[in-house]
Amino acid sequence: MLDRLRVFLSGFLRPLASLMIRLHISPNMLTLLGFIFALFSSIQIFFGNNIYGGILILVSGFFDVMDGFVARMTGSTSSLGEFLDSVLDRFSDAAILSSLILSGMCSLPSGLFVLVGGFMVSYIRCKGELFGIRLAGVGLAERSERLIIISAGLIFGFVQLSIYFLSVLVMITVAERFYRVVRVLYGGLG
Repeated sequence: MLDRLRVFLSGFLRPLASLMIRLHISPNMLTLLGFIFALFSSIQIFFGNNIYGGILILVSGFFDVMDGFVARMTGSTSSLGEFLDSVLDRFSDAAILSSLILSGMCSLPSGLFVLVGGFMVSYIRCKGELFGIRLAGVGLAERSERLIIISAGLIFGFVQLSIYFLSVLVMITVAERFYRVVRVLYGGLG
């Protein structure tokens, strides 16, 4: 859903991306920074520093947005960059949700439900794209939305509620994407 807002945000992101390009910060460096901040976030969450954890998730998400933006601006998009971004995003998600579960801030079933559901959202997109089906922007709980909701839950003190809310959104997104892929593959409809 927020994927559609990137066009509107590009006016804000372009000067920041230009600065990063002038500083010779590569897209892969930004991907790695996003991952590092996600790990720092998970450590803060585990030790009960919810506000810092929530803020660090947002910082991680910022670098996750910027890596692709810088790559497109410099014409340096690559299969390696996409692969690295995707893999580190999954590890980041696992670290953040594991810290929520291990710290007791959310229940094991609901945390695992969001983690596995988030992986399925990404997996269905990946498989759909192998068949030429574009799924970016389809669904209510893409990665950006999931990170923002978890961050809000941490910062404002309603972690378990945010995880329950995400459980619903993730399943709706999985169902929407699954339906879209099956519809196109079965009937050739776009």
